[in-house]
Amino acid sequence: MKKSRREVSGGSRQQSPPEELELFVDYGRRATAISTAAQRIVRDLDKNASFISLKKALGSFREELRGLMSLNERLDSTESSWSDRVDREFLEIEAATREALTSRGWHVEGQWPRLYVARGIVLEFHEQNRSFKISDRKISSGTIADIIAVLEPLIADLIPRSFSEPKFIQSLADAYDDMASKSSQVLILDVYRQVVLRQQKPTFWKDARSDAFIGMSVDQFRARLSRVLEKGAMTDAQGREIRLLPPIDPKNAIFLYQPTEGRFGFVGRIEFISSQQMGL
Repeated sequence: MKKSRREVSGGSRQQSPPEELELFVDYGRRATAISTAAQRIVRDLDKNASFISLKKALGSFREELRGLMSLNERLDSTESSWSDRVDREFLEIEAATREALTSRGWHVEGQWPRLYVARGIVLEFHEQNRSFKISDRKISSGTIADIIAVLEPLIADLIPRSFSEPKFIQSLADAYDDMASKSSQVLILDVYRQVVLRQQKPTFWKDARSDAFIGMSVDQFRARLSRVLEKGAMTDAQGREIRLLPPIDPKNAIFLYQPTEGRFGFVGRIEFISSQQMGL
């Protein structure tokens, strides 16, 4: 448990080498000297000083400027070193995150920095500000403990204890039949929307209050359909089998775990076909 409370950055940052600190002290010193030399030239010009004085001031200015430019090689080396450390820290964050989540028995899939937890919830890491986003919620505190605290209730609500794979596949088939009047292939988001509408109680349509609405998030839909596919509950009461088809446009798709391929992929359309249609 102690490990899960460390910072997402993988621990406190290592102390910088003395030469890196010295480099920027040198930059500050040179910049101050350049500013002083430039101000002297401005004053001399304002006072109509002799060109002998101006040339001497210009010489000092150029000398300080050359000294500043001589630091560039050290700066390039430092920048390269920091880039390497950023990459290493990035990998450490991924490893620490995956380790903390899998240790709780949650499936963690996808390509970093966008992961899918428990086959339903999107967990995305934003490198620029070292923050996480869980579904549509930003987590700015940056500790793995906080990420787990947000994930736990969401994962608990993904699939209810009373969940039945055959009942869910039938609800999909019923929603599909409502939408399949024009084409045998229906957008999965349209089917999802129809599933949500069909699960409302009759009394809801007499008084559509928010507290009476029975919701189902996309994360819950994703996790439940993934469970159905994983359990092999592919047919409805009529013996029709569900088929998942790629999207024409990814905007109209759901990123879904597909057990037969062992990975997530975009599903844009679904259809239910009988054994006769499959040529069996």
